Amino acid sequence: MPRNKYPEKTVEKILDASLQLFLEKGYENTTIQDIADHLDGLSRGAVNHHFKSKEEIINAVMDRIYNQNVSFSHIRHNKDLNGLQKIQRIYIESMQFNEANDINDAASILLKNPKFILKELEQSSKVYAPIIREFIEEGMQDGSITAGYPKQLSEIVMLLSNFWLIPKIYPVTKEEFMDKVNCIKMVLDGAGLPIIDAQVMAAFQRASCSILK
Repeated sequence: MPRNKYPEKTVEKILDASLQLFLEKGYENTTIQDIADHLDGLSRGAVNHHFKSKEEIINAVMDRIYNQNVSFSHIRHNKDLNGLQKIQRIYIESMQFNEANDINDAASILLKNPKFILKELEQSSKVYAPIIREFIEEGMQDGSITAGYPKQLSEIVMLLSNFWLIPKIYPVTKEEFMDKVNCIKMVLDGAGLPIIDAQVMAAFQRASCSILK
């Protein structure tokens, strides 16, 4: 068998086919052979060469989803934005990205499995919360944020604005979803972190239509 000159492209094809099958058939009903059958000229052995198990594949699929959505360097280095505005940009751009790439549909299906809920919590605490904390601390220095306890508050932000708003975990109607957003706004405003302004609220309104079709 000739050596694969572009293994990274093969991995991407495997992950693309896997995500499609997980969404169509469900994770539990998808086999490694199903994935191989969706890849032109690629055998099950070739899939196993890159991934030892289906669990490794789903972990890679979810990591890719999160990594695609954690691209905030342009926000971090934007000197025209204060700390509060940087957090607001994260909210708006994350929701726009999710809508454009059907991430909400993928997350909704994948989160039927408890281990993916755990993965969601892990990513929130290890990936997103430190970014929010950095911008809270920046806002405290530039005066745009009056809150204290940046580490703890960043974790609260992620629990409320991410985990608590996942309909697959907490089923809601569109009206109830926006009630939650207004509740989050009240809590964060009271804590000295007024993230949800008119623009962010409008982004949540659009997101509710995408999430709760």
